[in-house]
Amino acid sequence: MLDESTSMESISRRIEARKTELGLSNSQIATACDVSTRTVINWTSGLSSPHISKLIPLSFILRKEIGWIISGSDNIPDWLGVTMSDVIEFHQELSKYSKSERTMLFKSISNLIEQFGFILKAKDKK
Repeated sequence: MLDESTSMESISRRIEARKTELGLSNSQIATACDVSTRTVINWTSGLSSPHISKLIPLSFILRKEIGWIISGSDNIPDWLGVTMSDVIEFHQELSKYSKSERTMLFKSISNLIEQFGFILKAKDKK
């Protein structure tokens, strides 16, 4: 379950505000994230949230860390052990793979994150 700061509406407000702050158009974001302009409109209007595979390019175009997009915080949690330079290096490594390989990788990561979230929720209920 998403909390208030990570709700689809909050994420969309952050993307829209940052887009405006940087003077970016929906089409510029769409191009950077390899999605349609309609998809970006859906993100900024709260109809959908960016897929995990789009968070890295979105963080680059918005010049904000992924944690900020998701939670509104510029601080990546210490337990995550990831810095922005790690994210950049990861993105550079990903560019070596084909689009279908990257898609498969992100689906795997998404599944792991969902499972991890389920484990955390189960642990909190105890």
